[in-house]
Amino acid sequence: MKNYKNIHRDFTEELINDWVMQGFNYNQTADWINIGLNPTDAYYAGYLRDIKDKDCEWALNYGDDKLLRNEYKLYQINYLNNLNAPNHNPQQPFLTTNKLLIMAGLTIAAYLLIKYV
Repeated sequence: MKNYKNIHRDFTEELINDWVMQGFNYNQTADWINIGLNPTDAYYAGYLRDIKDKDCEWALNYGDDKLLRNEYKLYQINYLNNLNAPNHNPQQPFLTTNKLLIMAGLTIAAYLLIKYV
């Protein structure tokens, strides 16, 4: 196993597991840390990659970290409000996000129908 302390001195086994659970290997984790994320940001990096469909190069060169973190906080609130969904698997937190995005799309579609029909 590679020594994540070489990436950042604050890595612990738990934080390494968070990055691995989000599907990041050692080099990918290093890339995200090297652009300014912290070892505690595994889920944020997963959100950027999986939900926003952005890579660390985009986040470094074009992303507004403050805005992205605020969007991530809203995402977390929406996610936590749906934790009791029947198909929720707490071991795979981002696998249910497609359902949340579909629900959000349906909510917007319903709003538009009500407003304009």
